[in-house]
Amino acid sequence: MDDAISYFLKTQEDATFALHCALDPNRVGVAGHSRGGGAALLVNTARTDGANVKAYIGFQPVDPEFAPGAPTPPSKVPMFDRPALWLDSGNDGDVTYPNTAMIYADTRGKASHVTILGSKHTFTLDTPYPDQGGPTATITPDEHRRVCQYYAVPFLRAYVRDAAPAARTSTSSPDRAASASPPP
Repeated sequence: MDDAISYFLKTQEDATFALHCALDPNRVGVAGHSRGGGAALLVNTARTDGANVKAYIGFQPVDPEFAPGAPTPPSKVPMFDRPALWLDSGNDGDVTYPNTAMIYADTRGKASHVTILGSKHTFTLDTPYPDQGGPTATITPDEHRRVCQYYAVPFLRAYVRDAAPAARTSTSSPDRAASASPPP
């Protein structure tokens, strides 16, 4: 991910690049799902490419300090110092409770933790949706994604685009919460 941030910031200088001059190095957020969520936590926040990584979103992330291939001994996780949104699935059969809650507890910056009740790990990005165990889902993949958007979009607006409000909360979404009308 470090290399990807540097690549896009450098490549945007090319007039033929689709994102030519569209990326603001002072408004960078990182996010990832599952093992990608663990990898995103390791993005270096002390950067030489001019990027200011302002926030992190983890969609059912693994703990990068204990995942296969993790540095030994475990290293300091840079993103724990940035505002973070932690989203996990109540019926996750892969990254099971309390993994995300335990990582959330290590956050040193502002953070929110949301458990999407009735949801499965694979509903975030995997298609088709392989069953990785755990209880049967009680919401649909589309409902899961709507709940993720409901929380992620305002979080990114607050911490990447605008000034960050001071808040640290933990909540569980009600079962079938995605049927509520999320903001546009």
